[in-house]
Amino acid sequence: MRTVILGIGNPILSDDAAGLKVAQLIDETLKKTKDNIYEIDVKQIYTGGLAIAEAMAGYDEAIIIDAIVTGLYPVGAVMELTLKDLPKARNITNTHDTDFSSAVEMAGLLDIQMPGIIRIFGLESSEVGSFGERLSEGVGRAIGRAARMILSITDRHDTDRHEAMN
Repeated sequence: MRTVILGIGNPILSDDAAGLKVAQLIDETLKKTKDNIYEIDVKQIYTGGLAIAEAMAGYDEAIIIDAIVTGLYPVGAVMELTLKDLPKARNITNTHDTDFSSAVEMAGLLDIQMPGIIRIFGLESSEVGSFGERLSEGVGRAIGRAARMILSITDRHDTDRHEAMN
């Protein structure tokens, strides 16, 4: 199973960099421990919609992590979301891009191979619109926890791969 882990965000908009930081930590961990023998690619994406769909094309599974601001959870909470949980873009007719759910739908209509499994993780954040390269304290503490959560998913796949080989 080919898996891609996508960290989404902007590195200079404070907590909006959370997905990027989680992806970076996962990539460093995979390079140290597994030498990437399990076909797991880690990518950082700085825009939304179509760029995310393009980065997932051809993979069996995609795991996405991004900062979210719902106001419903404490800052630093990590939750798994579905495509239905994601808000629609305010301007769906934008000719330059679209929201993620619409991009996945469009890829399917164009017969672009999208992953059969798409898992989305949101990291509740407090400040995603102010310029700055520092994460808030709660988000900074959650980076390691989010990375471990996602790595535990890939470890279960590794077990499945080992059992399938025997």
